[in-house]
Amino acid sequence: FSSYPPPREKCAGPSCPNPYKYRDSKTKLPLCSLECYKAVQGGAGTMAC
Repeated sequence: FSSYPPPREKCAGPSCPNPYKYRDSKTKLPLCSLECYKAVQGGAGTMAC
């Protein structure tokens, strides 16, 4: 039995609880904001969005 609709993926940002809004074209990671994108890329360190 699968739930419908499927649960939303969460943002891949470090310690970020938000549902994602964007998907990175290179890594295909789900991201909710530019801040989380930068954090995932390693440019912003371990910053929560």
